[in-house]
Amino acid sequence: MALALFATYQFLHISIAKGAMGMLFWILSIPLLTVAFVAWAVLTRRLSNPVRRVTMVLTIFLACGFWILIRTGGFSGQGENDFAWRWSPTPEDRLLAQEKTIPTPPPSAATPAPQPGVQPQTTEQTAETPSTATEGVQQVLMMNNPGAISVVPATGKLLWKHELPKGTRIVQPAITAEGDLLLTDGDAHGLRRVAVDRESSGWTVKERWSTIGLKPSGCAGALPFT
Repeated sequence: MALALFATYQFLHISIAKGAMGMLFWILSIPLLTVAFVAWAVLTRRLSNPVRRVTMVLTIFLACGFWILIRTGGFSGQGENDFAWRWSPTPEDRLLAQEKTIPTPPPSAATPAPQPGVQPQTTEQTAETPSTATEGVQQVLMMNNPGAISVVPATGKLLWKHELPKGTRIVQPAITAEGDLLLTDGDAHGLRRVAVDRESSGWTVKERWSTIGLKPSGCAGALPFT
């Protein structure tokens, strides 16, 4: 059995081979192989020895070779793995493919040269023009148990907050090119994109989308942004 496990390890997907600091395959495969071996012994106890030997080899092969066909997108703090077939697109692959399908906006028309005696007209900002969601106000975004909060760096005054599902906040937020924020629910449970705007009545936070396909897990911290 040890030889079968070692041979299988050479052909694993990198997410299985290197997951959990290189221990994921051993943590998952040894219990499964043990159960499969006990089941083989019980089911074949009354068969002839040649049949038992052949079925034993097949049982070990299937229990070990199964892991070559799958990958994982990560696992939660409770040990729940995001298994998928090895050849299926990863969440990152699907995200990159989606970005490639976004049409490129046509180039804007050239600004005509100013004519003598004619006052040039100013153009308004279009919807495609990226804008800073926080209106240039310096703030620090922090993740806590209720969710995400933003405060004034100098005084600590609360500017806005956004509640998230219960979880361990271990991933620092990220800012998109359009000024939106990417927040994780914690424990590799999912990702959501929110837009923060400043209006006359105060700050507003609107959720654009959420997904459980992307489950980052990494370092935590506070994020200064403007």
